[in-house]
Amino acid sequence: MLKKISTIGLACLCIVSAQNANAQWSTAGANIYATNPAANLSIGTSLAPANLYVEKSGAVSLGIKSLSASATMFMDKGVQSGNAAFAYKNLGTTYWNSGMLGGLKFSIRNVVANTFPFAIDNATDNVGIGTLAPAATLHVIQNTALLGARIDGNVLIKKEKTVGSVPTDNHLSIDGITALTYYPSIVMWANATAGGCGLFGTTGVTGGGLNVGDETGGPFAPVNASAFNVSSDARMKKEIVTISSGNYDNYMAYIRTIQSATFRYNSETETSRPVPHIGVIAQTLPKECQAVISASPSMPGETRLALSLADMSGLLLVGVKSLDETQTKTSAIVATQQEEIAALKSTVQKLELQLQQNNTQRASLNSSYLDQNSPNPFNQSTTIRYQLAEEVANAEIVIRDIKGNLIKSLNLTNKGRGQVIINANELSRGTYTYTLEINGMSIDTKLMVVTK
Repeated sequence: MLKKISTIGLACLCIVSAQNANAQWSTAGANIYATNPAANLSIGTSLAPANLYVEKSGAVSLGIKSLSASATMFMDKGVQSGNAAFAYKNLGTTYWNSGMLGGLKFSIRNVVANTFPFAIDNATDNVGIGTLAPAATLHVIQNTALLGARIDGNVLIKKEKTVGSVPTDNHLSIDGITALTYYPSIVMWANATAGGCGLFGTTGVTGGGLNVGDETGGPFAPVNASAFNVSSDARMKKEIVTISSGNYDNYMAYIRTIQSATFRYNSETETSRPVPHIGVIAQTLPKECQAVISASPSMPGETRLALSLADMSGLLLVGVKSLDETQTKTSAIVATQQEEIAALKSTVQKLELQLQQNNTQRASLNSSYLDQNSPNPFNQSTTIRYQLAEEVANAEIVIRDIKGNLIKSLNLTNKGRGQVIINANELSRGTYTYTLEINGMSIDTKLMVVTK
């Protein structure tokens, strides 16, 4: 008891002595305070370059423990400029400082590779930037027109999982505020490299894969690119069934039922889209070419029909092959018809030549004729006079009985006017015909009567 009283008295004596010597420190109840604003407190050295300064030859540590949940530690600058309120230095170089508007608000620099100068090692704690109520491990709210976040370098977002299991939630989710009409966008590009950006969407759900939305939330915004590649390697496919030429008609029937149209989307006007689109109506497509997409991120239950470009290109290719086969068959038919047409032309040319010859011959025949024999009837002799055209080559007068039997034939050699004499003793009593025949054709026929 005497030792404790002596210690307290010695401490009071020291404080009183210090107060009397420098008039800097005073006591008031349980508090020790400096009456001189310029006074500093140092531990381990008589030099105090700061209000509170600790110097030690070994490791320096500062421990603050509170038995109350409401305890706080704060640093505050009374002015909006000047040096930082808190600074971390190593060998005289500032690496970490926190200040007011006059300097960096929060900065971390580490000169030792592969170490973490700043870390929060508690899975249940959240870090907020721009918000006092962070709703995620890192929650950043953009309060100015500047970028919300910028990272110059590689970024790894890794979802920790148990071996043999797949995480059920997203690795990375970029979402918008559903109360607004504008939806978020993402820009990905490779800087001066041959690589690109690989996107992998979900499968087995409506609207899965990659959706590009417009300002109204619908997946109707254009995608601009120099080329699109669709996976088509046979090694990536199964249940391959070749479409033979016997199936072409069925696929051509599909193509014929597709409705082509010009149109504008519901979100477009004549001002925003002066020229209408040209395309097809998805409801008229075969099922193989239809795709289902979400109408809007805010309405995941509603779906719309879309055009599957990969399947549509396959259908059009089948159509082209069908037309090619039809063209090949048509070409063969046309070749056969051309041969038939050539043969018909040759026949027509021959007929035209024959017709010309017949016309010429007919003209010659029309100028050839017989006169009635005189006398008629006759009992001794009669004379038959005739007229032959100069073009006639072969001509004769043929005499037949009333039954048509050939009695006598007389060749005619004189052109122009000529005559022949028939003796009655060469014929029996009766009626006969005599005919002028030129080149085997009958030109003129008359009757004569023998009365002996």
